[in-house]
Amino acid sequence: GLATESRKNNNSKMQATRILKEAGRVINKNPYLYGPGPVMRKPSGLSSWYANQDPVTGFSWAAAHGIVISLAGGLAYKYLVLDPEIKAIEDYYVENPPK
Repeated sequence: GLATESRKNNNSKMQATRILKEAGRVINKNPYLYGPGPVMRKPSGLSSWYANQDPVTGFSWAAAHGIVISLAGGLAYKYLVLDPEIKAIEDYYVENPPK
């Protein structure tokens, strides 16, 4: 009873320790990407403006720009395309007035 349970616990602890030791031996071939210490990831492209800022500032600007662009797209669809679903409903009631 207790002896077999304690052996099972010891085996699982030994296995976890072995896995951690193996993970510690991962060879870090590029310290600029994976550390230790500060990393040197150089972003490029359109997202580099956000990535070159502090994390919270960059995320805040990206979120604000996303909200502005989505609102502008939604308003453009509503007023330039004139919301075809609502127009179809209004046309139906013009042709078939409620009794």
